Amino acid sequence: MNGHTDKVAADKVEDVEDVKDEDERRDEIALEMMKQRAAAAEAASPEVKPAQSKRKRARESAMEVDTEERAAKRQRQQPTAVLLDIGKIRTTVTATTLMNVKPMLYLSAAMAFSSGPNMSVRRGACTATLLDENHMLVVGGNAGSMSFQTTEVFDIKRMTFNHGPRMRSARSGCVSIMLDASRLLVIGGYDGRNYQDTTEIMNLTTREFSPGPRMSTRRAAAAVARLDARYMIVVGGKNEDGCVDGTEILDLQRSTLAFTVGPKMCKQRAGCATAMVDPKRLMVIGGHDDGRTHDTTEILHIMDGKAVPPKMQFTLGPFVGTPRSYFASVMLNTGHLHIIGGHDGLACLNSSEVLRLSTMEFTTGPRMATGRFMCAATTIKEGHILIVGGTDGATEHHTTEVLTLPTYSFIPGPWMNGL
Repeated sequence: MNGHTDKVAADKVEDVEDVKDEDERRDEIALEMMKQRAAAAEAASPEVKPAQSKRKRARESAMEVDTEERAAKRQRQQPTAVLLDIGKIRTTVTATTLMNVKPMLYLSAAMAFSSGPNMSVRRGACTATLLDENHMLVVGGNAGSMSFQTTEVFDIKRMTFNHGPRMRSARSGCVSIMLDASRLLVIGGYDGRNYQDTTEIMNLTTREFSPGPRMSTRRAAAAVARLDARYMIVVGGKNEDGCVDGTEILDLQRSTLAFTVGPKMCKQRAGCATAMVDPKRLMVIGGHDDGRTHDTTEILHIMDGKAVPPKMQFTLGPFVGTPRSYFASVMLNTGHLHIIGGHDGLACLNSSEVLRLSTMEFTTGPRMATGRFMCAATTIKEGHILIVGGTDGATEHHTTEVLTLPTYSFIPGPWMNGL
C-alpha cells in the first residue's frame, strides 16, 4: 500500500515539474518574441528613440529621487539614544558581595536642556574654556556691531557668573585653549573694525592678559586643537579676504612661542570644529566657505610626528549628517563628539547630534530650548554640559542651557567593546 502511494506521489511531482518546465519554456519564447518585436519596431521607427530616452531618463530621475528619499528616511530613523563608556571602573560593596561595575553615561533625544544661569551681557560669537575643575571662562563675543574685551568666570560649584579679567583687545569670533595648567591662549577674532592676527595669554594666577605669539594670517571663526603634548594647530577661519583654508602650528616646547605655517585643507572652512580621532588623525568637521555650508569633513594625517614641525597632510573625510557651521562641540568620551546648534546655511539650529568618530555614525541628540549658532559649550563636570551665548540671527543671547546626562552602572562584559 505504501509503495503504491509513493509511486503516485512521485508521478505527481514529475507532472508538476513537467508543467513547470513547459511554463518556463513558454516564458522564454514569449520574452524572445518581445525582444524581436521591439528591435523590429525600433528599426522601423527611429523617431521612437527620443521618447524611449525620455522615459529612461524619467525612470532614472525617479530612482534618484527614491534614493534620496530613502537616505532621508534613514537619517530620520537614525538611533535616538547612546550609552557612553567614560573609561572608569568602580567598586561597590554590599553586605555579601564585592563587585566591580562600569559607570556609563546615557544620552537620549528625549532628554531636555534646562535653563542655566544668565551671563552679565549678551554674547554672540564667544568662546569658553574650562580653566580647572571649578571654573570656566567665557571670552569676548559681540552684541550687534560691538565686540567685547570683557570675560566672565563661571563658578561651577555655585553655578554663577562673575566678572573676569579684561583682555587687551576686543575679540568676537576668537578661540581659546589651555597652554598648560596655568596659562590660557586666546587666538584671533574681530575687534569691530579689523580681523586680528594677534593672540593673548592669560595667567591664571595673576588673572592678567599679556601679548602672545602672532599668527601669519588674520582670522576669526577658526578652530583650535591640541595634536599632542607638544603641538597645537589653528584651523581655517575667515577675514576681510574671505574664508581661509590655511592652518598654523604652535610648538609649545620652544622657549619663545611662534606660529609656523601648517598644511592647507582641501576646502576653505570658517565656523568649523575639530576632534582627535586617534593620536595620528585629527578630524575637521563642517564650517562654510564663501558659497556654501559644508556637510563634509577632512582628516589631518600626522605621517611623521618626529619631524619638526610634524609632517602632516589633509585628505577629504566622510560626510556628516547635517551641514553645520558655527556650532558648539564637546567630547563626551574619547570616541564620541556632541555637536550642538549651529547654522545649516538656511536657518539657525536648536538640534544636536552625537558623532561616533570611528564609524561616522550619528545618534540624534536632544534639542535646546533656543536656536543658537556662534555659541560655545564645555563639559563643566562629568555628565554636565553647559551651552553659553550665541545668536538666533535676530539677537544675541545672554542665556545658558545645561544638559545633564544620567549615569548607569553595568557589570563589565564583552558587549561593551566599542562604546
